[in-house]
Amino acid sequence: KAVHKGRGRRLVDLPGHPFRRRSFWRSRGSSATAPGGHPLLREPIALPDGRTVFRFALPAPGAAYLAEHRVGGMAIAPAATLLEVAVSAADRAGLPTALADLSFDAPLPLDGPREVTVTLDGDTVAIDSRGGDGAWTRHLTAKLSADAPAGWTPDAATEAVDPAVLYGWLDDGGIDLGPGFRRVVEARRGPDGATVTISGVDPAGHRVHPTVLDAMLQALAVVTLGRGDGVMRIPSGAGR
Repeated sequence: KAVHKGRGRRLVDLPGHPFRRRSFWRSRGSSATAPGGHPLLREPIALPDGRTVFRFALPAPGAAYLAEHRVGGMAIAPAATLLEVAVSAADRAGLPTALADLSFDAPLPLDGPREVTVTLDGDTVAIDSRGGDGAWTRHLTAKLSADAPAGWTPDAATEAVDPAVLYGWLDDGGIDLGPGFRRVVEARRGPDGATVTISGVDPAGHRVHPTVLDAMLQALAVVTLGRGDGVMRIPSGAGR
């Protein structure tokens, strides 16, 4: 009004607009699954330098199971989730899905909201995240390979291992697994390998549900249980 004061101008009403009153409320029962079916991965971003990046946030709908994986009293994203996300991202980008020269560079803590990226750069996949401080941390690095890894012959796995003893040992070592991660129902081992029988679960959009994949990795604990110096070790990488 101050701008037009003294200029002989006046305010006029604009004609009304006929609104189409339609509601578009999201259904309570609708799925929170990301586009393409994967619970975490969103649509990829193709960068000008040739890299492809997937972004997602944690915590996320459909990933509440992550809170059941605790190490030293802190919720930590299991290595199985990082592996599944890396392989699923490569598959969606049309790249080889076998991983080689795998390195778990740092744990991914779930003590607050985090932004996570999966970066595909040629034959390399990397997973990074940042929390409230804005600093990025590398969690996984691996090479993508079209060569299938060699299988292991379970003939020598003759010694039975009680799953209750296995999970008690993990608890004593500071690895606290909730019910969703306790899927080993039978285990047998040999001198340098083990076989486990796992209770399955709906993949829910994953290639393999991370709790099932984690149970497969628990075969490493079956091999080392009660052997050597008795110190529990967590894998930091793998050749293939």
